[in-house]
Amino acid sequence: MNNKIITLKSLTLILGSGGARGLCFIGALKALDENGIKIGKIIGCSMGAIIGAAYCSGVPITEIEDFALAQKLRSFISFSPFSSALFSNKGIEKIV
Repeated sequence: MNNKIITLKSLTLILGSGGARGLCFIGALKALDENGIKIGKIIGCSMGAIIGAAYCSGVPITEIEDFALAQKLRSFISFSPFSSALFSNKGIEKIV
């Protein structure tokens, strides 16, 4: 077996959407931080954009994690069956 060490010049992380499920990106960022892997760029959509923006603005990942853990799921999403979308994003707007 040929074991080669790969050196990355820059890592681009792409974080998708997923509402409250998108909070799993906090764990991914935390694991990268703990292993000393530096991220050059973050591209995100929806919840991935929110988590990525907080991280890129310099908020420590542990602080992002603590904030997310202190929230109730209801603070992120609410059911709105009579509008154009099934769920409302008003809770996310307040947090951001």
